[in-house]
Amino acid sequence: SKDRKSCAACDFQYCGGGFGVVDVAYLLVSSVDISVLQDDETLLQHYHRTLCQLLPTEAGARYTLDVLKRHFGWALVDYVRFMAGWGMWGSSQWATAKAKMIVD
Repeated sequence: SKDRKSCAACDFQYCGGGFGVVDVAYLLVSSVDISVLQDDETLLQHYHRTLCQLLPTEAGARYTLDVLKRHFGWALVDYVRFMAGWGMWGSSQWATAKAKMIVD
């Protein structure tokens, strides 16, 4: 902004509307060791708790952990779909197994 008190981020690899947790899914699958991902529930709880502390109270109350988990599941399935065409890397075995559980 002109007053330099606010800013925005833009991911030039992909631009478009969507859930913020998509970036969390991409980060976890591409950068986190599979041994850490076995406790993905704790990672998502931590992310949700930290996010809600930073959001306005009303917004944090509406964005429940269940909503975040549902969005994360959709993001993970979409990530696996996308990477299937490019070639998998990172913790792709974990991501593929988790996506299959979500779809089934």
